[in-house]
Amino acid sequence: MKKINEHLEDIVAELGGLIKKMQKEFFLDLDTTIIANADKELLQQLLAVNLYAFTKYKKEKKLHYHLAIKNSHTDEKKFDALNTSLQITRELVNDPSNSVHPKTVEEEVHKLFGKNKNIKITTIKGKELEKK
Repeated sequence: MKKINEHLEDIVAELGGLIKKMQKEFFLDLDTTIIANADKELLQQLLAVNLYAFTKYKKEKKLHYHLAIKNSHTDEKKFDALNTSLQITRELVNDPSNSVHPKTVEEEVHKLFGKNKNIKITTIKGKELEKK
């Protein structure tokens, strides 16, 4: 008998497709499911990745679906940080290569983290970069 984690990608693909197709709000209570906590976290992460949409160049940027997940076994701050990091990365890599260059990445980093006093941003350019 296969374990649930061997089917998670298929489950997420089906659920994600259903959520996008129905264009409504959904609530998923993982606390009431009988699966391992690690599988619950993996399911939550896979759903976040599956529901990502690159809308930067679309006329209508608003998504017509929303998924709220209850999972008391997930560190919410850690999950949000991971999900935000994945979204930022996907936004940068989905942009055409002629619009993303080192200066663009530098500007994005400063926009996202420049006001955070706990983060020091250092830009290495030219000869200094060649030395490294």
